[in-house]
Parts: sequence; structure tokens; C-alpha cells
Amino acid sequence: MTILLEILLLILSYILGSIPFGLLLGKLKGIDLREVGSKNIGTTNAWRNLGPGLGILTLILDVLKAVIILGLVRYNVIPNEGIIIDPIFYGLAAAIGHTNSIFLKFKGGKAVACTAGVLLVYSPFTTIIFAFVFFVTLFISKYVSLSSMMAILVTFLVSFIIPYTGGKDFITGLQLDFDFVIALGIFCIYIFLNHISNIKRIRRGEERKIHLIKKR
Repeated sequence: MTILLEILLLILSYILGSIPFGLLLGKLKGIDLREVGSKNIGTTNAWRNLGPGLGILTLILDVLKAVIILGLVRYNVIPNEGIIIDPIFYGLAAAIGHTNSIFLKFKGGKAVACTAGVLLVYSPFTTIIFAFVFFVTLFISKYVSLSSMMAILVTFLVSFIIPYTGGKDFITGLQLDFDFVIALGIFCIYIFLNHISNIKRIRRGEERKIHLIKKR
């Protein structure tokens, strides 16, 4: 693979990440997610204002933003011999596109779904940890934002053990080196920065809670 192709794939990853699926799905119901709820185009606001069905579809499509190009390179569908750029940066480019979309004047979501997509491609083991921590925290706190931050933080901390236990994903057996840990650290910082406003609302007691199972 040439460096020119790698740069092109980075750009394509960013453009793919920029597609505002939540906003587009909202348009199908005549709802502009930028004008309702938290005014965010991500899964949580879509779930609250478009319903669980379109909320889940938004999540799936946002995850796929990071999966497609990263997966094609990671699993050698696009030959990755002689690469200079670590494939995980294609996932980071998609996440940046999601939060700073060229189609929305460089605004967007929080990059949590894209991060989950990167984990899914690179390390299903850490994906399970991410999902487990997310749902346990959500069950306890009812805060999606807090659950997202705790999930990536714990996943990042757990990833430190991988290079010292054979350096492979425990499920796929694919190689994971310390670059993966560094990349997770970047994703962790990025997600926390994107949730600064949520942190402030939690401290003030103003952050909205979400109930996956409604009481009758």
C-alpha cells in the first residue's frame, strides 16, 4: 500500500464519519435532532426523540462508520503490506468526522459509537468490557454520558494488560501491540473532552437520565 492510498483512506474515513445518520433518520419523521432534546445527532438523542427503533439504527450506522474502512484494512481485504499509518487511525478519522462533520459546519456527535466500532474491529475482547461497563454504569446511574466515559476509561485501563499477556486479543488471537493502548488513550481523552458539558450538568444535577425499561 502506498502512502498516497493511506492518506486517501484517512480522508474517506473522515468523510464517512461525517455522514449524520441520526439527523437523516430524524428527517424521515420530520424531526430535526438539532432542534430537540440535547440537540445532539447521536444515539441518545435519537432514542429519546425518534424512538428506540431509529435510535438503535442510528447506533448501528454510527458504529459502521468506523468499522468499514478500518475493517477492510485490518483484515487485509485492502492489502496492508508495508503500511506506514496504523489502521486504527482510520477509526480515529471517522470519530473526528462524526464529532466535526463537514456536512454540519464541523459539529456532530460525541464519538462513542465510532469508538465502539473501532474496538469491535480491533479487539472484540475489549468491546465486551466496554459494553459491560457501559450497561452496568447505565443501570446504576441512568446517565448515558457517565456510562460512556466510564466504559472507555475502564477499557483503556484494562488494555494495559494485553501487551503483557501475549499481545493478542483473547477472542480473535489477532496481534495487539502498545500502539493499541496509546490509541485507546487518545480515544479516552477525546470522549472526555466531548462530554465536558455533560460533566458540568451532572455536577449541577441537570443531566437528563434515560430509562431503558419504563416503569408501569
